[in-house]
Amino acid sequence: MNRHPSSQGLAVISYELGYAQPTPEQLHVPDLVQMHHRYHSRAWYQPESDGYGAWRQVFRNLEAHIDPLFTTDHNRGFRGSIHDRYAPPRMPKDAQMIEVVEEELAIHGVIFIHNFRRSEPPRIMPAYQWKTITKRYKGNR
Repeated sequence: MNRHPSSQGLAVISYELGYAQPTPEQLHVPDLVQMHHRYHSRAWYQPESDGYGAWRQVFRNLEAHIDPLFTTDHNRGFRGSIHDRYAPPRMPKDAQMIEVVEEELAIHGVIFIHNFRRSEPPRIMPAYQWKTITKRYKGNR
C-alpha cells in the first residue's frame, strides 16, 4: 500500500486523488458522507501526557485539513476507499505544523477547528489560546 501522497510535506487534498466531492446538499444526508482527516492516524497527533505537542492535534483538526468524502470512498473495506488505497501520510515536523496553523491564523484572525458534529459550524480558537499551546514548543527551540 502506498502512502497518501504529499506535496512539500503536506498531504494532498483527497479530491486531487480522484475522489468525488459531495455537494452541500449531500453533506446532510445521513450515512452518505463522512469527514476524512487527511492527517491520520489520530494516535500520532495526540499530545503527550504532559500536554506537550497539543499543536499536533490542532493541526490535524484544522477545518482546512478535513475532506468530506462519500462513505464508500472513505471507509476501509470498500473497494477503492481512501483508507484501503493509501497508508497515512508522513507526519510533518512540529515546526511545519505550527507554521501551517499560524498561516491560517494570519489569514483568518482565528483558527477554525473541525467540529465533529458536521451540522454545526467549526469551533473557533482565538490567537491567545494558540499562543498558550505553542509557548512550550517555542521556549524549547
